Amino acid sequence: MTLIPADNDFAMWAVMLLLVALVFRLEKTNIGQKISGTIMIITAGAVLANFNVIAPSNAVFSSINSVGVPIAIVLLLFNANLKKIFKESGPTLIAFCFGAIGTTLGTVIGVMLLPLGEFEAELAAIFSATFIGGSANFVGVASAIEFTESSLMTASFAADNVVGVSFMALLIAIPSMQFIAKKFGYDANDTK
Repeated sequence: MTLIPADNDFAMWAVMLLLVALVFRLEKTNIGQKISGTIMIITAGAVLANFNVIAPSNAVFSSINSVGVPIAIVLLLFNANLKKIFKESGPTLIAFCFGAIGTTLGTVIGVMLLPLGEFEAELAAIFSATFIGGSANFVGVASAIEFTESSLMTASFAADNVVGVSFMALLIAIPSMQFIAKKFGYDANDTK
């Protein structure tokens, strides 16, 4: 039993919009500048769901995943200057391509070593996509392949968020570690 039931769409939208507003505000603080808004919103949602304030799945989340994420991706692409991206990304783009190829090969090898059951191909596709391009890719690929097994999808999304948020927190923390700063010759306390 949750404080805000899954069928109360108005209250769920209010909570989601409040979280977004709070995260926008927190991103302007010192702590918020060190932690991405995505991590803050995912963590807040997980905390609210685990403390039974909101339901872990409901129509609002489905709307966000099926309508909001694709619209956000299109809007981001409209604002992208592809010539500038290719010109300025240089070695980073090459490293990303190698990382994407490595992730794809790792997924193929992983599927050969660990059988994932009835939905093996779907799970391999969505996890490979999320490890290459983030949670938006998870949702996009799940939608494209029409992966609608709700309980497995919810568990997969939760697992992706736990691993993804933990990994992102680690990546954010690494530059502030003194031994890393010493190894690469920069001041770990400089927040610029």
